[in-house]
Amino acid sequence: MSGRRMTRLLAQEWRLFSANRANLLVLGVLGLLLGFTVVNGVVRVTETRAAQREAIAATTDSWLQARARYVELEQGTRERQTFDDPSRADLVVMHARITIAMPPTPLASLSVGPAREGNDLITFGVGSRHSASPPSRENPAIRLDGPLDAAFVVAWLLPLVLIVLAYDSLSRDREQQITPVLASQGTSLGTIMFARLAVCFLAVLGVVGTIATAGVLASWEGPFLQLLPDLLSWLLALAAAIAFWLALAGLINAHARNSATAGVTLLATWILSAVLLPVVSSQVLSQDGPAPQRLDSVIGRRALDSDLTERATEVTEAYYAENPLRRPRRGAFNEYERYFVESYYSRQIIIDRMFTPAARRIEERRVEQAQRLRIAAMFSPALAMKVLTDDFAGYAPERRQRFEGAADRFQTEWRNFFDVKFAARIPLTLWDYDAAPRFAYEDEPPRDRVSRAAWPLLGTVLATLLAAFAAYVRLRRARP
Repeated sequence: MSGRRMTRLLAQEWRLFSANRANLLVLGVLGLLLGFTVVNGVVRVTETRAAQREAIAATTDSWLQARARYVELEQGTRERQTFDDPSRADLVVMHARITIAMPPTPLASLSVGPAREGNDLITFGVGSRHSASPPSRENPAIRLDGPLDAAFVVAWLLPLVLIVLAYDSLSRDREQQITPVLASQGTSLGTIMFARLAVCFLAVLGVVGTIATAGVLASWEGPFLQLLPDLLSWLLALAAAIAFWLALAGLINAHARNSATAGVTLLATWILSAVLLPVVSSQVLSQDGPAPQRLDSVIGRRALDSDLTERATEVTEAYYAENPLRRPRRGAFNEYERYFVESYYSRQIIIDRMFTPAARRIEERRVEQAQRLRIAAMFSPALAMKVLTDDFAGYAPERRQRFEGAADRFQTEWRNFFDVKFAARIPLTLWDYDAAPRFAYEDEPPRDRVSRAAWPLLGTVLATLLAAFAAYVRLRRARP
């Protein structure tokens, strides 16, 4: 068929598609639902950025205020008080809370992710991050409003919309005995079927792609070129997922003699691919090397803390023995200073040494499970879109592991800077305020997110090509 005839055929099928009010209604509902989730995502990302700026600004202001009090003390315009002495390391460093933030990714508005509480902030000081109960990684707000985000709509609801639009592309014509007329017009049934599915593909991709892209552009504050790798990769995966379900609809319509059979077959395929496979994969992966129970780790921390408290003198002496410069150069001002300098701080060091390796193993286990889930997503386009969207939205365990590692390194750097002055009770100087470590986090490059998308994207593309080839072969032999 010539390009001109194909263009006329596509234009004709587009008029028929748009003349069907049911099609427009389905697309409208899809657009409204997706738009609602994207707007919520943009609001969520905007609030996250505002909370991060506010928290970091509060950390900076608190440190600058302490420095200003020290300058006033040195200039003699401020009196030295027992619990407000900016020259005492135990008071200044013990009360200091450093807040660091993991910034949202360009596609953060498309997914709520598994943990959106805390606005991706980590606040710490000289104390152990493992001594208290860790915050829940599941936000109760998600239980209230449900996991209704763009990732949910695209992964689970979009295939149903495609099934509704394409399940009777050829089977209904057979029911109404129109296919003999179509076949007698000099255009093969396969070409007609291709034109119908192409029109559906362009309509759905246009609606979903436009709304999602608008949300991404509205929520992103960085240079436009920085979001292109993520956005183009996600749109490619979206196009492949849409093409898969339409190719599958073409294959089933090539066999089916009535629309009911085609619809039920497509729905059964959706249940198998989008419901059963993801559930089974999740269950299998969660049983393969499960993470330690939260209750066990909380009890373990409490037990260790109690044991170290009972052996406070032994712990303190071991801490001083590691570095003789830590030994106090003067007596304690009060019991408060004695407790925090000689007992509390050394205990926090030991707790971190005990639990940091365990926490890292848990993060590594999450990474391994995520990698296996991406391989499993090769066999389910719906699961692939969910995994891809979550990863591009910044919820990959690898990214969290990178951020946690940067936080651990900075806390170690912060402790090392003040360690001797804190433990030996050496007065702070203005240089200590000005030369204190500053946190500088470099987020993962876009190529890391794109490379993680390789397996799910490859599986979706291969499934699409296989379904399209099978449909092509079948439609070539199809009879009215």
